[in-house]
Amino acid sequence: MIDFRFEHELSPHLVNWLVSTKRVRVDSLVVRELPWFGRRIDLAVLTKSLRTAAYELKLSNHARAIEQAGFNRLAFDRSYVASPFMPSKRVLELAEQHALGFVLLNSTSSKVLLESPLRPIDQTLRKRLLTSLRSGAVRSDGVWSDV
Repeated sequence: MIDFRFEHELSPHLVNWLVSTKRVRVDSLVVRELPWFGRRIDLAVLTKSLRTAAYELKLSNHARAIEQAGFNRLAFDRSYVASPFMPSKRVLELAEQHALGFVLLNSTSSKVLLESPLRPIDQTLRKRLLTSLRSGAVRSDGVWSDV
């Protein structure tokens, strides 16, 4: 396992996994640090089929990550916590209760511990989110990104 010191170091591993599992394709938008209602979402994705997903990256304090991902769930079709550390059973139960997913990140074999179910969201929030995602992304090397 890689020794991560900062949350932003997780981002390339998550993006690589998203691409390798085809959750992100050439025609997807990927935005890092998306400003959203006074907060920043670590990684946001918009697919060609207009499905949205939010990812909160965490090195510790999975309970806080569940809270943040829960806020994201209000506006995104799917919401996940991504961490290199195995969550407790209680954290996974909380995530499941709130329709959140959990991705266990590893430099070689990341995997979904819990899938976030697809849920419809408020159309007013959806419109605002799509505008925000599109305005924060710039095409770079086949994948949309804010970098």
